[in-house]
Amino acid sequence: MEHPAIATVRSLLASPTAREDAVAFGDLVVQPLTLDAEDIAVMHIREALREGVVDIEELERPEVERVRVRNKGALPVFFPVGAVVTGGGQTRMVSEPTLVLADATAVLPVRCVEARRWTAHRERIFQDVRASPLRLRSSKSRRDSGARMAGNRRADDQSETWDEVACHLASRGVSSGTSSLLAAMDASAADTATEPVDPRASDVLAASQGVAVRRADGGWLSWDLFGAASIAEHGVAMAIESVELETASRGRCLDDPGPTDRRLGRGLPDSEPLTWSVRDAACGTLVDFALPDGSARGTAMVYEGIVLQATIAWAEGAE
Repeated sequence: MEHPAIATVRSLLASPTAREDAVAFGDLVVQPLTLDAEDIAVMHIREALREGVVDIEELERPEVERVRVRNKGALPVFFPVGAVVTGGGQTRMVSEPTLVLADATAVLPVRCVEARRWTAHRERIFQDVRASPLRLRSSKSRRDSGARMAGNRRADDQSETWDEVACHLASRGVSSGTSSLLAAMDASAADTATEPVDPRASDVLAASQGVAVRRADGGWLSWDLFGAASIAEHGVAMAIESVELETASRGRCLDDPGPTDRRLGRGLPDSEPLTWSVRDAACGTLVDFALPDGSARGTAMVYEGIVLQATIAWAEGAE
């Protein structure tokens, strides 16, 4: 019998409807999506930080691959995969979607994205959570999802992650003494800030419950789908920031977006059944899935019968 969490994710993957408008960011196109997001009492980490109910810090005995989260609030707090936590002994990226229960302390799985700084014994507190560039986030997510489906806890890919950060810094022409992804992100954000805002694009994206990103030639790069209304508001914003950081550009509505698949099932064809892997997390259920050829891999966090977020990443060059 199919695991209930798989059925929940399968239903969400079949549900997105593309809106009429598409938004261009440089050479990428974002298709805003509408889903039937449900109400659930869970906070996104951005909201939790704004409300001051979460502390993120180094462990008592600091480790590169794990940091500690203390949720002081009355609701569970969700950390999406690919979120960048800044401060502490070095900048890290969340490597697994994680839900921290109310009034609880948990360990957050992370990867280092700042190879030449380690000051964890004197700089213990993380101040902020930001989005990460789209392609770096997607490649990291694909590796971890593939590793979990192969029976491993996570990908053994710290060196590969550092290499990708170095390539991203080089692509932005940014020099960082600590090889920090944050330096490239700050440079992209500064470039983006000089561009005019398209109010129509902002309105279209803000009203969405998910986004699908494709190359200008039509090949998919990623989907982010949110089945929880309380997560969608901040989740869509972070997904868009990932695209902005990737392209160093703001979005503009396309006057002629071209033909739109109202239902996006073509991205995960029914003729190629997905393979699945399920693992109970400390809070919620982690579901990984993939097309048989591995061209698309996804991860979802299911809590109380609702998909908080499902993220799908295509390999570069996949159609």
